Amino acid sequence: MEQSYDSLNNNNLLSKLSYHKNNLSKTHKRLVDYILQHKDHIISLNISQLAINAQVGEATIIRLAKHLGYRGFADFKIDLAIAISDHSYENDSLVDGKIDTNDDCYTVAKKIVNQIASGLDENLKVFNQEQIESAARAIFNARKILVFGMGNSGICADFLQNKLARINIEAYSHANTHFMYTQASLLTKADVAIAISNKGSVYETIKGLKIAKQAGSTCICITQNIESELTQYADCVLQTGQVKQASHSDNLSIIVSQLHLCELLYTQVVLLNYDKAVNSMKKTIDALSLRV
Repeated sequence: MEQSYDSLNNNNLLSKLSYHKNNLSKTHKRLVDYILQHKDHIISLNISQLAINAQVGEATIIRLAKHLGYRGFADFKIDLAIAISDHSYENDSLVDGKIDTNDDCYTVAKKIVNQIASGLDENLKVFNQEQIESAARAIFNARKILVFGMGNSGICADFLQNKLARINIEAYSHANTHFMYTQASLLTKADVAIAISNKGSVYETIKGLKIAKQAGSTCICITQNIESELTQYADCVLQTGQVKQASHSDNLSIIVSQLHLCELLYTQVVLLNYDKAVNSMKKTIDALSLRV
């Protein structure tokens, strides 16, 4: 480690780590990058899990903690938890990103557009073609599709369900958890369940996918947190990018990132049998335009 710095108090731990990381060795920089990028769930990991996820040795973690003035990883993690809590409180705003209360309407509009574009760019950074194509094939070959999510993720579930239904794929979405659970329990190995959750920590969504997995269906999840409990029940994990400056789960950039993957899935399914999809879509368009 090239540079030493003073013991840190919990109030500025995150900012200090971010500021000094470029002065650290390559291994310690990788560790700090992982901590900063996954701070929302880092405190739930033990030292062995963190070492595996960050691709460093346990000794590296201990050395970093001691270099910061802590007796060990446990003490470091306690202050990290406090810092994360303080950081979340300080950033608890009703508006997102770098929007200022003095911005005029056009400036706000431009900043929102930039933030959405940035979120989509983050999607491309974590793009996994193999997982996308595998999920699309499973949907294409499935007897029935069940899509679900809670809150704004439920809106994305309805969007995907509607897109699939328009090309004659039997797809359903349920915001009512009782319907979600009962329908998930009736799935078979010929079916597919798709769960959508930004952080992958919503109880109802996790339970729904677990039931679908136990029923034998192919399970797909769309989430930003690829180490969440939700992914444990997924055969295909489709990751959304980490949206910068997002302080709320209803941030538009998060929703658009999920919709982007839903649209990509739909498009890949269409391309597996383009002529059939076009014919089905034409029938639905004709039905909507029919005058009586």
